[in-house]
Amino acid sequence: MFPFQKKPLITVTPTGRIFFADSDEFLIRELNRDGDVIGGFYYPVPRIPVTREDARNSANDMTKDIAEKVELPDFWAVMQSMWPDDNGRLWISTFTEAEDEIEWWVVESDGEFIGKFRWPGDREAPPYISGSTFKHIRGDYFYTREVDEETGLQTVVRYRIEMPLGK
Repeated sequence: MFPFQKKPLITVTPTGRIFFADSDEFLIRELNRDGDVIGGFYYPVPRIPVTREDARNSANDMTKDIAEKVELPDFWAVMQSMWPDDNGRLWISTFTEAEDEIEWWVVESDGEFIGKFRWPGDREAPPYISGSTFKHIRGDYFYTREVDEETGLQTVVRYRIEMPLGK
């Protein structure tokens, strides 16, 4: 699976609310415990064209041959990941035109926009694979794993994200 391809995203808030999305559009649906849609929200976002070079850059040694032949969608998926915080807000990472930057949207669980910000990240390496520093969100804190280039030492760093984030 390449990061530009559509994938399902699902998350459960600490209070048990279930949110689902297909990553190819910014449409978040809330599900009840039976899997029925009980609400949702949508935001229009710019689309980024996919190139063969994107496929090559997303490949590792085992998938280089596949990257040359995989059918490419017209555009990158919109969303990379979706995480809840302990206040029930959703933190949604979206792809940007920059290969080394991710845009994070913070919304209330009813879809009300709180703000967004850009953060370093590798759009060709999803956060659950490699290349990402994102680890956890708690309250208004964004925890990351950072690696010292010289020593290879990994450190967990906590950043305070102040609300509202602005547009």
